[in-house]
Amino acid sequence: MSLKKCEISRSRLSETMAWLEKELSDMKVSQKEIMRAELLLEETFLCLANFSEQPDSFVGQVRLRKLFGDISLYFSARGEAFNPLDGLDDISPDEDNLYNMAILKACRDDLSYSRRNGENIIAIRVHSFSGKFALYTVASMVFGCLLGSMLELFLADETCLWLEMNLFTPIESMFMHALMMMLAPMIFFSVMSGLVNMSNATEIGRLGSKLVAVSIAKLAASIAIAIGFGIWLGAVPELAGMIEAITASNTATVSVIKLIVGIIPENIVSPFFSGNLLQVLFLSCFFGFFLVKSGERAAAVKGSIEFLNNFINDVIKPIMLFIPVAVTASMAKMMLHTEPSMLLVFGKVILVSYAAELLVLGMLCIFVGIVGRCSLMPFLKKTVVFLALPFSIRSSSACMSEMIQFCKNKLGIEEKMAIFSLPLGLQLNMNGTGAYIVILAIFMRMTLGLPIDADFLLSFFFTMLLLTFASPAAPGAGLILQATALEMAGVPKEAVMILVGIDPIIDCIRSAINVAGNVSSSFLLARMEQKIDMEIYNRM
Repeated sequence: MSLKKCEISRSRLSETMAWLEKELSDMKVSQKEIMRAELLLEETFLCLANFSEQPDSFVGQVRLRKLFGDISLYFSARGEAFNPLDGLDDISPDEDNLYNMAILKACRDDLSYSRRNGENIIAIRVHSFSGKFALYTVASMVFGCLLGSMLELFLADETCLWLEMNLFTPIESMFMHALMMMLAPMIFFSVMSGLVNMSNATEIGRLGSKLVAVSIAKLAASIAIAIGFGIWLGAVPELAGMIEAITASNTATVSVIKLIVGIIPENIVSPFFSGNLLQVLFLSCFFGFFLVKSGERAAAVKGSIEFLNNFINDVIKPIMLFIPVAVTASMAKMMLHTEPSMLLVFGKVILVSYAAELLVLGMLCIFVGIVGRCSLMPFLKKTVVFLALPFSIRSSSACMSEMIQFCKNKLGIEEKMAIFSLPLGLQLNMNGTGAYIVILAIFMRMTLGLPIDADFLLSFFFTMLLLTFASPAAPGAGLILQATALEMAGVPKEAVMILVGIDPIIDCIRSAINVAGNVSSSFLLARMEQKIDMEIYNRM
């Protein structure tokens, strides 16, 4: 942790801003974040200064703190209690005050107020380290392993069993229940929202159908690669006991006939109660189709669908914050029954998953070369560099604006085409997610000794194609779909808790490959429509 301090007053305002800019620049903060930090510091300083009895001589202290990659700015000053963040929704007759309130209101999520030792303290979030969640999860894995090993070493077996039954298992169960609770509504509203957005694209008809066709072809190839890697990884006997300890083995299998017949539910509500994801997908597509056909008559309903989709995503976010807690409980429970050598098993799974994702990336480049009838090297070299962004922030949707600029400036895709295809393709190109969940489902099925025959592979392939194609671009979607993929493979869905510790580590490459899939689909669509500047594309 690093801590910098500086005094701030009206006479030193310019000097303080220059100090802040230099310190943040040294910390490699972007210019946009620096300007925003300076603006918020100035506005909060003026608010507290104007509230004080002597505005001209008002003095405060600025502290700049960097902790685990997060950079925060703290402005503190002595005086009567005053929270400048209160009343931001009020309408002020003072035009200048109204302007100040608008700035603070726009950045409200990054501001917080507290009072301590007679000081008003304003905290300003300057920069959030995108990889801290993965860091926390890895730390939780290590802590959980150490905790479980220490408990097994120093406590009696009866005490360890009591802790497992009354602490670790309840934490795992509550986390799993929260995830599964959100599964059906997340898929339903996400697919419905995607269809609503596609309703605008149907005016260009063939563009939407071409994008869907290209995306399905690439996704099918990704799943085929993942099945092969899962079989190559083979059974992991060390995990068999853990899976059986979680719950009794579920030997249910998937067949083509069951898949076709069972996709239509007996009633509207049963899929949501039973957690039958394929039936939820059917309902979302069925009602979404007629919602699109309704046109302007369904405008209010479409708005509600968008709201509910965003609402569900907002609800999932705080649930995912508890992953480190669930990981600690899961790892501690694991170490009560296994040896430290199990960590090598997880390392093997991570390496195989990364290798498969990189092979999927190679497949995407081959699609670009063959279907796009152009050299694949410019695409590969430029895309690999760009993928560092989604790899680090672990989100395909968060880098949408950068994705559009990359496709325009580096790949030569016409801007209007990129704006159309990239947001639409965000949900259609989950190549990384599909590969990951399939690999783990296959090798865990083999671990339980269940057969890998032609009937299973065919049914499982089409099931995973449907599920992944409708996978929402939402936090935790891969982890939630993993539970469903395990169940489809005849593995208890609760076994996902064994994998939750390594999920954030693999989520980095998974998000990057999802972005690569989206970019490649947009490129191929633009290439087929002759909407690419090949001079820009070939420029290395």
